[in-house]
Parts: sequence; structure tokens; C-alpha cells
Amino acid sequence: MTSELTHDSFAELLEQKVTIRIGELNLPATIVEIKKGNRHGDAANDPFSIIFITESMENHGQGIYTLIHTEFPQLDIFLVPLGPKGDGMSYEAVFT
Repeated sequence: MTSELTHDSFAELLEQKVTIRIGELNLPATIVEIKKGNRHGDAANDPFSIIFITESMENHGQGIYTLIHTEFPQLDIFLVPLGPKGDGMSYEAVFT
């Protein structure tokens, strides 16, 4: 399913709440940035990235976590922590 996702798939979710499931923990987060990347070579898709900020300062490390939103009920994505941002922790997902 992730190969079918595009920047436009997430564009309307900017500033919306999502849930990031980390094991048994459901962590509230907000999508704060959706950025287009540059296509390289003969890549089939246009790359893009999404920045999330959680409501917790706890760093859960990088890994595959489940993104939950009504648009994408169960979407496993690889998240990388970027560091504290405001009152939460920022994470990035890159789609290529």
C-alpha cells in the first residue's frame, strides 16, 4: 500500500491529529509538515516526507510503527526521531 501513497494522499491531513501505535502504546501526534522531494533517475514515484510531532517528549527511537487515521486505518511506516519540538518529539517518515 505504501507504494500507492503520494504527497497528495496526505496533503489534506496537514495539521490533523493522528495516532502512532508503538507496541501497545497509542501515541497522539499531529502532522505538521508534508514536503515534496526530488525524483531521482527513473524512480516510479515522487518522494515526499512527513513530519509528526507527538504529545510526549519521550523518544521511542526509529522503527516501524503503525499510523492510525480515518484515511489510513492501519499504515505501517518507518519513523525516525528528529528531536524535541515544543512540548513533544518530532518524527519523520520518508516515502520514496
